[in-house]
Amino acid sequence: MSLDWLEESPSAEEYVALREHCGLSPKTVQAAEIGLANSLYVVSLKDGDALAGFARLVGDGGCYVQLVDVMVRAGYRGHGYGAHLVQHCLAWAKDELPESCYLSLIADARAESLYLRAGFKRSVGMELFL
Repeated sequence: MSLDWLEESPSAEEYVALREHCGLSPKTVQAAEIGLANSLYVVSLKDGDALAGFARLVGDGGCYVQLVDVMVRAGYRGHGYGAHLVQHCLAWAKDELPESCYLSLIADARAESLYLRAGFKRSVGMELFL
């Protein structure tokens, strides 16, 4: 297994397929194209041509940024790749974002320990799906 960490987005189709594979809410290819193009930072884990994992940062790049789409394909889980995806994003954020920037995320309950180990703290959040 030869894995590569790339600071580039997958295709919208690859992104949509990985979200579906990982049990995340569905997105259209059109929405994915717009969202990926407007990311602040992306990191992809590739196994040859196959997308094995992905994560990205979105936001205004100054005051507020959110870690989203942390995904690892089944078969690659349990090897610390999710933590590495998070660390790639946090390293970029520490180097590129203002010190006062608020970095947040909304975690699935099953991934909460991953984010706590990375230094995130629990907080209250709300959501509204359009």
